[in-house]
Amino acid sequence: MERFWSFIDTMKLGVWLVLIFLFHMLLYLALRTDTWFLTALMATATYGAAFVLLKAIGKRRRQKI
Repeated sequence: MERFWSFIDTMKLGVWLVLIFLFHMLLYLALRTDTWFLTALMATATYGAAFVLLKAIGKRRRQKI
């Protein structure tokens, strides 16, 4: 479990969010969603909030060790 938290703490958040946005953009364009940009942005923001929370937990876990 320590390796998981180490990975979460060292991951590049910006790169992950750009990739997630691109995949959501392609998904909602393929599904022909009228508001694809806003939908992809909101989905990415949700993942972003989860990643920020996980990074905070990972940083605390690494500092305890």
